[in-house]
Amino acid sequence: MTNEELRLVEAHQPTTPWKKWGPYLSERQWGTVREDYGDGGDTWNHFSHDQARSRAYRWGEDGLAGICDDRQMLCFALALWNGNDPILKERLFGLTNSEGNHGEDVKEYYFYLDSTPTHSYMKYLYKYPQAAFPYADLVAGNKSRARLEPEYELLDTGVFDDDRYFDVFVEGGFLGLDNIGVFDRSAPLPSGGRLEQADGTAWMAFYCQTMLQLALELALHDPVYQKLAAKFYEHFLWIAGAMDHGGGQVDLWDEDDGFFYDLLRLPTGSAVRLKVRSMVGLLSLCASTVFPPIVESRLPVLMARVRDFTRCHPHLVARIASPGRLGYREGRLLGLLPDDKLRRVLRYMLDESEFLSPFGIRAVSKIHRDHPYAFAIEGQTYRVDYEPAESTSGMFGGNSNWRGPIWLPMNILLIRGLLNLYAFYGKSFTVECPTGSERSMTLFEVAHEIGRRITRIFLRDEQGGRPVHGGAKKFQGDRYWRDLILFYEYFHGDNGAGIGASHQTGWTGLVAPLMHLFGSFSAESMLETLGKAVDTR
Repeated sequence: MTNEELRLVEAHQPTTPWKKWGPYLSERQWGTVREDYGDGGDTWNHFSHDQARSRAYRWGEDGLAGICDDRQMLCFALALWNGNDPILKERLFGLTNSEGNHGEDVKEYYFYLDSTPTHSYMKYLYKYPQAAFPYADLVAGNKSRARLEPEYELLDTGVFDDDRYFDVFVEGGFLGLDNIGVFDRSAPLPSGGRLEQADGTAWMAFYCQTMLQLALELALHDPVYQKLAAKFYEHFLWIAGAMDHGGGQVDLWDEDDGFFYDLLRLPTGSAVRLKVRSMVGLLSLCASTVFPPIVESRLPVLMARVRDFTRCHPHLVARIASPGRLGYREGRLLGLLPDDKLRRVLRYMLDESEFLSPFGIRAVSKIHRDHPYAFAIEGQTYRVDYEPAESTSGMFGGNSNWRGPIWLPMNILLIRGLLNLYAFYGKSFTVECPTGSERSMTLFEVAHEIGRRITRIFLRDEQGGRPVHGGAKKFQGDRYWRDLILFYEYFHGDNGAGIGASHQTGWTGLVAPLMHLFGSFSAESMLETLGKAVDTR
């Protein structure tokens, strides 16, 4: 065993609590809801960066390269001074939500370079200008820019132009989709009535599947959990039925288009599909899980309830993947999409003129660039355009955009869904990828292709640049900067440039296990591994 493997063993012993200490300190505590005790809900201005050096936090701390214990009772962080700043550099500087032309943003350059799982060794780099930090310039520069203009970044101020900066290395031993819809989904509808959301419904189906899987694992060891598993199976079918009633009813599935849309039910009793082709309609792919044959042989109470419920409610299973059908190694698929619907949804997703970008799956189809969706009601027109970069509206503060960019967590969930479907279909189900290419792929190969495009964001291209760095010349050309990878919140839908918060590593870091997954498994070895897991469970 390596020294780190020994430490991981020790970490589970009460005598050597390796993981009690780590990089758990907040990067930014100011401007957060945790510290907002005002009456108006204006979190950003209630506790700004300028106030942070002279006010006490109530619920946490922040700092540069901070470490603390798991209860944040004792905190350590850097304090730097370049000889020119009016204040010590103790925390990251950023704009409040109203100061940035795309909402809040931290205007600093810092990088988490290395860490062991036990935090016995960590390495951090902070780029600190030798000139006075341009606090006022960053505020004024961003206030003067319109929403359609790029942000005014720290590199744009010129403080790094002559390479006069300190490389501060620290070594030692963190219902969404915000503005994707036609309306602000957190506010009352302008029309009255209610909005039925295709993604929210798919999320709940996915939730039921996850809870069902947990209940099955428990039931294999304690039969009492079979009833709980049956409950989540029933809930899944009710949710699936709500997405597509059939019989000519207006619901989330559009049979003519072959896609899921949000549905606006008006106070008059009529209903209107909001035909935006977006990630909302793709999330049905995520709700797909395969159950091994051992479930039928080991859990008779569950299977009896499943058969009874299915027999009594045939309309609920008529329009989803048949749970009675046996797939690879006699697995059973619990999924929202039967074969025909699956092919139709994938046709959109894998079309390069729609969702399939050179760098992953876009959140909104590119078709809306030339054909924006518009919906008129109560004297107002609401529209959704294809916006591959920053948001052009102030909805949800304007600092996130789901109308075109690539979001890694959603791409990872789609890849997970495709691999689950592959575990059921094996090589028997193929689709054209990209759509119109006449190239036939299994669902494993489709997942691999999407993964390959995602990793292209971070790898050097033929010209030696990395798409993630976009137009930042310092990052693209300077040998001291070009290999410092930032894990942005989301990425440009056409060129892969990083956008939004630059340290969204909690989900964008998923690119690492994604690369490892497809570097470790081929289509054949994955089926073999899945088969062995089923046989030995």
